[in-house]
Amino acid sequence: MGSKLGWILAAIIVVVVAGIFVLKLVWPQTTGPSVAMRRYGMLHLHEVGASASLVTGAEPTAAGNAGDDYAQAVRIARQNAAKLADAAANRADLARGLYVPPPEAAEPLNDIRRHVGAGARKAAMQYTFVHTPKTFSVGYDFVPADDLQNVAGAMEVLALYHVGQKQYDRAEAILQDVFLLGWHMMNERSRVDMVRRGMGIQVLALDALRDLYKLWGSARAGRVEQLQQYDTKLSAVRAFHEGKLKILWAAHPHAGDVFYVIEGDQDRAWRVQALLELGILRFSAETRGDRKKTAKLIERFCAGADEMEAAAARAARDLTEEEFNVLGTKGY
Repeated sequence: MGSKLGWILAAIIVVVVAGIFVLKLVWPQTTGPSVAMRRYGMLHLHEVGASASLVTGAEPTAAGNAGDDYAQAVRIARQNAAKLADAAANRADLARGLYVPPPEAAEPLNDIRRHVGAGARKAAMQYTFVHTPKTFSVGYDFVPADDLQNVAGAMEVLALYHVGQKQYDRAEAILQDVFLLGWHMMNERSRVDMVRRGMGIQVLALDALRDLYKLWGSARAGRVEQLQQYDTKLSAVRAFHEGKLKILWAAHPHAGDVFYVIEGDQDRAWRVQALLELGILRFSAETRGDRKKTAKLIERFCAGADEMEAAAARAARDLTEEEFNVLGTKGY
């Protein structure tokens, strides 16, 4: 009797183990998110929560696409890159009124300023896929964000010139427009690099405005406190983005974190970033379940309605092994 019971129990164990094996073959398990990514708020849309009017006096309300104006500024900056670089090399003398940009630099600087000013008056910006190719490549850096950052740098040079000439009101107006350029970039929510560059440009403008108001004296004493109110909120959002990027965009991506962001993040910029990382997981995923899930997500989002998410999924789908290996040498 005892031996029969033993055989029966052994048979049950074999059946259970075999069943688990079959289940894993048919429905392979996927990796779940890490403890760090499961923290409360990681998938929330983190916005500054303070009005741009604290910095500029009023939020922009004009109709139209600010991206159209910024694209013109980018065009001029590209065409005059060498001239603008020469002017920027004299930053210290500009601020002290010891250097005046020559006509070949002053003209494009003022042309860029007019376009940036026009864009800064508008309530919204659509730049990505309107003034950029409608494709992405797997990686973090987004070249169009470089272009806009270069425009912001040119405007800082012009603002420094006006500071040196003690034309503080002109310098303030330029720096407020630079701030709004960054504000627009942040709010577009196209790529994480665009969002973070936009926040960095806002910081540049805030720091320059603080320095300007110290020179200006009592005429703008109350503005410094308003800048700090906004900056405190912005700093918290920047810290969140920096921490999240360290978790998600790693040399050895955690598949569960990538899936978690794609399927649940409220911020499109982070979903796009995670979708791009599927290209890396195609070659680096360690389990059959993760490889299968990667393929399914790419297929699903390639056919999706959001054109940026679809472009990211296509970039992940089309990444070659040779390109993947190059990404690995760059740390992605």
